[in-house]
Amino acid sequence: MLTLAMLIDAFAVGSHARAQDAADAIEIAVAMPLTGPRAQEGREIANAVEMYARQVNGAGGLKGRQVRIMPYDDEAKPEVAATRAREIAASRAVGVIGHITSAAALAAGTTYDAAGIPVITANAGADEITEGKPGSFRLTFDITSQSRALTLYA
Repeated sequence: MLTLAMLIDAFAVGSHARAQDAADAIEIAVAMPLTGPRAQEGREIANAVEMYARQVNGAGGLKGRQVRIMPYDDEAKPEVAATRAREIAASRAVGVIGHITSAAALAAGTTYDAAGIPVITANAGADEITEGKPGSFRLTFDITSQSRALTLYA
């Protein structure tokens, strides 16, 4: 939860924060598979983010502003993720938590990068997700790091 707290704070007041009226809620997009074969995993993450946002809001919000979570169903499909990324870029979201597959994260990442919207993924491991993208972050090891670690046990 500490990571989520720091992330929400960074999205809301960091250098990448998009223009919002000070009285408005801080909108954070959560792009996960909410339907389809990976829906359970996506809903668990989305529910955890929503629960934390309720906790933050119950304590007075973030710097006096409420946090609003905006769910987007990417179905864990690259073509849907790309469409959702365009929708998010057109929204008031100041950041994105999401895309649990590398294919979806890669399909959406270019749009977020071009729009200056920071994004963090918990699961996607493809090296290209964060390479050369200062606004892209991950909570898991990239594929190269995972491969190097596995060679130690071979």
